[in-house]
Amino acid sequence: LRQPLSLLLVLAVLAHLGSAMHPSRVSVHIPADLHKPEGDEHVHAHFGFGWGNYKGSISAYVYLVDTPNQFCTSIDFSHNETMGYPTQYGPDTGTPFIIMTNASEWCSPVTQTRHAQSLGAAAVVLAYDGCPCGEHTNCTAAADSRHCISDSYMVNDGSGGDVTIPTFLLFKSTSDALKDRMKTKKQKVLMELTWGLPITEKEVETEEPWYKLHLWSSARDPLLSLETYQELRTITKAFGTAAPFEPRLTVLSGILFGCNEGTDNNVTVGPCKELCTNHGRYCALSSGSLKGQAIVKETVRRLCIWEHFGKTDPEQYWEYMLHHTESCQEPPHLYDDEECIVKSYKKAKIHDHTMITDCMKDTGELDKDDQNTMLQDALNHQKNAGVVQLPLVSLGNFHHISDVTSSFFIVEAICKHFWSRANVANVPEICYKCAACPNIMGCLEHGHCVDFKPDKHHHHNADAGGSTGGKTKKKKHRGRNWFLFLSLVGVVGLGGFLYKKRQEQMDGVGGGGVGMLNGYFRVDGGGGEVS
Repeated sequence: LRQPLSLLLVLAVLAHLGSAMHPSRVSVHIPADLHKPEGDEHVHAHFGFGWGNYKGSISAYVYLVDTPNQFCTSIDFSHNETMGYPTQYGPDTGTPFIIMTNASEWCSPVTQTRHAQSLGAAAVVLAYDGCPCGEHTNCTAAADSRHCISDSYMVNDGSGGDVTIPTFLLFKSTSDALKDRMKTKKQKVLMELTWGLPITEKEVETEEPWYKLHLWSSARDPLLSLETYQELRTITKAFGTAAPFEPRLTVLSGILFGCNEGTDNNVTVGPCKELCTNHGRYCALSSGSLKGQAIVKETVRRLCIWEHFGKTDPEQYWEYMLHHTESCQEPPHLYDDEECIVKSYKKAKIHDHTMITDCMKDTGELDKDDQNTMLQDALNHQKNAGVVQLPLVSLGNFHHISDVTSSFFIVEAICKHFWSRANVANVPEICYKCAACPNIMGCLEHGHCVDFKPDKHHHHNADAGGSTGGKTKKKKHRGRNWFLFLSLVGVVGLGGFLYKKRQEQMDGVGGGGVGMLNGYFRVDGGGGEVS
């Protein structure tokens, strides 16, 4: 049975995401009659793994391997030099090359690219027998192809960390033409792959925000401390609409582990006991004595808070998060304590609690044998973005930052991506102000470079304008400094005195005058041996 390519290729069908956020281009220069002018490039899609640099270009000849499901396992061309086209330019010649092969139904693009990379390929082009969605008169899909693909973004399957070469997908119209030239007419193909092209002014103005900042985490992540949340809040606030923030809360698919099977669907008994809601559909890992069900419930609550309050005022979402993290995490029984949650609502200025309660009910009650729309969307988002490691910050579903505790790396990645992809006019002002500041967080908070530890007393004195209070504090500081100085002098003097006395004692032992060595060795006055 032919399996859906969308599952096997891990395709995230996100309309216009590929073209609007991460422009790339595929150009054929030889044969010349297949070349298209700039602005009318071959329709393609690109993958979200193997990008060693934010932008780059590769021009090389294309080596075609046209047998089905190739590169799902390693290939040794030395034992079969005639399996590809053109054979006289096989991958073992040492010449830079691009491998073109068919998109497999039996393994992921990451696997195919990894094996091609091991042969020395500079890039991989996967030929797909379908067409992009929409009106394309020059593309006729294969008879058994049931899937069209929007301008798509192909994601990592979670194992692509060792893949460093780029991968593109070509649709049937272009891939068939190239195969014909290489196989039938024995022509050589020179292809140029370019990625990281700048976003144009028109695209910035007409498209939805092209550079969203997502925080992927569970509703209880031990790696996300209160301080980390505070820094993330500062970062998202500083960038504002230039890099709009949106939380991506995650849950586990209980169906994948069979948690929806059994007499009571593993709600109170069974292998998934107390981990899941909706009769085993959505699960979370237990944390100590805190049940996974409580974490799933909190996930829905936070998603509802974002939907009804955070979208218009992210500060309300962050205030709830910070208060709940600080006040309701320990001891564990406070995590889903109604009184503590209400206090978090109050801190976030969420006065109408019924909006959250109704949202949690309307999206799909957790004790029902049915889907919850918000949790299902959360599962789909995570799958489509190829997010495996948590917690994680992603920039437009493209660049993943696993070290979310490093505010410096996050800010650097955002600014670097803007500088490499956008026009200068579209780079957030905060990137220019804080690029050279050692104290990134201080700069984001104040809008300019500040010291790591500002002298609060200095600021106080400046505000006091030379008042008596300021003079008094100065006198206190002078007195303390003198005391510390005199104490240090006394310690040094005492140490010198004791050292001198010890030396005198050593010099008097044995009469030989060998000082401190006499305390450890017996030295004869004559030519005797040292023992």
